[in-house]
Amino acid sequence: MKDAASATWGGAVPAPEREKRLLLCALVEHAAARPDAAALEVREALGAALAMLSDRVMWLERRGGAGGLGALLDLGRCPLEEAQTIAERLIADLTRRGFAPQAVRAGAGPTQTLARLAALLAAPGSARALDHARLAATRRDLAIDLFAQLEPNAITPEVLERLRRYGLTTWGHIARVDARDPQALRRQFGPAGAALGALARGDDPRLFAPTAPPERVRARRRFAPEATAAQALAAAEPLAASLARRLAASGKQGRDLRLRVDWESGAVSRARRRLARPLSRREELTQATRNLLTNLLASGANDADGAHTTGAVASLTLTLGDLSARLEAQPEPLFISVRVSKALMARRERAARMARIVAEISEPLARRYGAPVLYHLEAAQPDAILPEERAWLAPLSVTAPAPVESAASVTPTRRQPRDVAAAVDGVTPPQPHWW
Repeated sequence: MKDAASATWGGAVPAPEREKRLLLCALVEHAAARPDAAALEVREALGAALAMLSDRVMWLERRGGAGGLGALLDLGRCPLEEAQTIAERLIADLTRRGFAPQAVRAGAGPTQTLARLAALLAAPGSARALDHARLAATRRDLAIDLFAQLEPNAITPEVLERLRRYGLTTWGHIARVDARDPQALRRQFGPAGAALGALARGDDPRLFAPTAPPERVRARRRFAPEATAAQALAAAEPLAASLARRLAASGKQGRDLRLRVDWESGAVSRARRRLARPLSRREELTQATRNLLTNLLASGANDADGAHTTGAVASLTLTLGDLSARLEAQPEPLFISVRVSKALMARRERAARMARIVAEISEPLARRYGAPVLYHLEAAQPDAILPEERAWLAPLSVTAPAPVESAASVTPTRRQPRDVAAAVDGVTPPQPHWW
C-alpha cells in the first residue's frame, strides 16, 4: 500500500495500472449522523474508523450541502467486489460507533472520480462500486449537476447553465463531445472544460494527495505500583513542563488538551477540554492540566466500557493538539533609524500621557468614594469555561488613595467579589467602569 505506484495517482497514470488499485470514498452528513456530537468529534470518529483500513487518507471538502464530511482512502490492489465489501463493513463499523445508518454512504472505484461518484449514487446506509465499464453503461442517465458536486471550484453554476443552453444535460453528452474533439470543451470553458472531460471519462482532474495527520505534542508519566491520586496530581506540573519545552522548541501553541489515565486495574479514563485560547506557557498548561485531572478524579471517572475506575494510577498521558504558530513579541532592534526612533518615542509619550490621564481621573474618584472606581481586566484562569472566571477586575489607580482608615477601602481580591469587599460599614461604591 505504500509502494511508489501509490504516489502517482491521477489522470496521467495509464489505464491498466490505474485499474489495479482501488480507492474508497466515505460521505457522512455529521448533523444527522450524530446530532449530539460536534463536527470535530464526528471527524475524529470517522478518522478512527478509516485508520483501521488504510493510513493513506485524503479528507474532502464539504459535499452535498452544509454539514457534509467526506474522505478518500487508498485500498491498494484488490478486486472491485472486495472493495465494495470493505465499504459495507466500514458502514457497519460507523454504525457501531454511534453513526445513524441513513447518514453514511460509501463508494469504491479505481479513481477518485469513480469512488466519489459511486458514493454519491449509493443509497443512504449502503455502498456501491463503479469502474469505467459500469460508468459507460450509466453515463446517459447521470445529470450534469453531479459535476458540480465533484468539482465545485471549477464547475460553477454558470458553467452548468451554459451547458444546458447548448443542450448538454447528461454525462453521456459531455463524453461524446470530448470523444469527438478533446479540445472543444477546453476552448469553450477553459480549465472547467478540461475538468468536465476528465470527469466524464472517469479520470481524475488532480492527483491523490493524502492529508497529513494533525500535529500534536504528547507527554507521558508512569508511576510505581500503588500510586495514589495525590501523586497523580503532583505529576501534572512535570507533564505540563515537558509539553511547554517541546512547544517552545517548535514555536507552537495549542488549544485541544486531552488527558488519559491508565489504572492499575487495566481501566482507562479520558478527559478533554477545548481551551478558551491557545496556550504554551508552563504555568498555564499546569493549571489547565490540574483542573482537568481534578475534575476527572472527582466526577467518578469511568473507563471506555463504562466501568467505574478505582485503585492506583499506572500512568498519565497528556496531549495538546490543534497547534498553531505562536507570535512572539518583537524586540527592539539594536540599531534603529531616526524615523523608527521617533515613532518609538511618540508611542512611549502617548502611553505616559494616557497613564497620567488615568491617574487624574481615578485618584479623585477613589478619594471621594473611599474605594477604587475604575478597573481593568487581569487574566486569572485562562482555561476557565465561564467568561467571568477567566479574568478579574483590578483597580486602575496608580497611587494609593487618600488615607481612609475604614474597611471600605480594602482592595478586592481574586477570590472575593468587589461588591462584597467594598460594601462594608454601609458604604457601597458605584459600579466600576470598563476601561
